[in-house]
Amino acid sequence: MKYPIANKTFISKKLKTSSASILLILLASCFSSHEQSDFIKNSTELYPVKSDSGLSEDKVHQQRKVIGKKKKHPLDFSKCGLSEKARRLAKLIVNSSEQKRIEINCNLKLSQIAEKQAIALAESGVIDHNLGGTPNQRLIAHGFNLPEQDRPHSNTVEAILGGEEFAENVWLKFQSSYAHKRHLLGEHEFFSKQTEIGVGHFYKWHSPHIDYWVIYISGKATKNNPLDISQ
Repeated sequence: MKYPIANKTFISKKLKTSSASILLILLASCFSSHEQSDFIKNSTELYPVKSDSGLSEDKVHQQRKVIGKKKKHPLDFSKCGLSEKARRLAKLIVNSSEQKRIEINCNLKLSQIAEKQAIALAESGVIDHNLGGTPNQRLIAHGFNLPEQDRPHSNTVEAILGGEEFAENVWLKFQSSYAHKRHLLGEHEFFSKQTEIGVGHFYKWHSPHIDYWVIYISGKATKNNPLDISQ
């Protein structure tokens, strides 16, 4: 069985002035090179078959799962990001009325890794999942042991974006992407098992995209590791 992945939204911000900026949006899949348009690549396996009720099978499953269960979401977002902007984006994701996960936890380790990756993207001036290795292997290499369901894949945990200053606009962009929305809101059974979130943001004026955002949502680590990469 193939699992869906978290795709990449690439937004190139040419100017950051009071006038409208020129934005180029690229969606790219790590598992498929199927070209849907000049600027959009996606995997057809991400789109579920419709059920007789008109809702996708994933939607029906999630609705049945959520009914009658009290959500366990954080009230304190201090571990969801190392900056105010990062924590703001985490809060928008977690508190979305469309969030399907029953449980979500702020994970300081993921926030530290996300912040470090946002800095790496800014220093390189690129929006690339595979900068320095694949996202799943990156988490493992930084001391976050992924659960078994994520280990065989290159990216089932990371969403990245560049070129947006405010968390609200970042969240709007991600919601407009089917693959990102499915991952960040847990709209597939595979993703709904991922309960740990950490967000990173880095600002660099003299860089192609200026603002760099990294989100990790993963299952709980299978082994604790005291490594603290923030130092």
